[in-house]
Amino acid sequence: MKGVYHSSEELAAQLRAAGFNTVTFGDLSEVDLNKQSLFPLAHVVLSSLDLNTSTAVINYDLVVMDAIDHNTNDPRNETTPFNRTDNVEDVYHDLATKVNVVVQNYFRSPSVDRIEGETVSMDAFMYEYENNLAGYLVSIPVLIDNVQEGYC
Repeated sequence: MKGVYHSSEELAAQLRAAGFNTVTFGDLSEVDLNKQSLFPLAHVVLSSLDLNTSTAVINYDLVVMDAIDHNTNDPRNETTPFNRTDNVEDVYHDLATKVNVVVQNYFRSPSVDRIEGETVSMDAFMYEYENNLAGYLVSIPVLIDNVQEGYC
């Protein structure tokens, strides 16, 4: 099914265009999360595929993340409503904005691939992995045409 290749490539291109420095695919444990130049990072996992008569739904799980900066000398820390000593709120905002750009492109795109339904869920995490990353776990169901390829 060429649709899997096409859909994965399109999603990766959308994520790069939205501003993610790195887009990876597959097993997250194989990604060196200690490399600071990776971030913001979007990691794509193909979680399932639902085949219907004329369409298929490819369910992607994304892990989007960025490194938290613990800058205690920032003068803004004294005036913020939560008196935080890191930029975790900025990380959440930036990543949500990038994911929203991708989601809106799918909703408004005249292409074959589109998001099934009207909502994309994003679950936040903070201080995960070995180098204190924050971000979201995102589930994106991409609807594609189910076109049968010829047999050999």
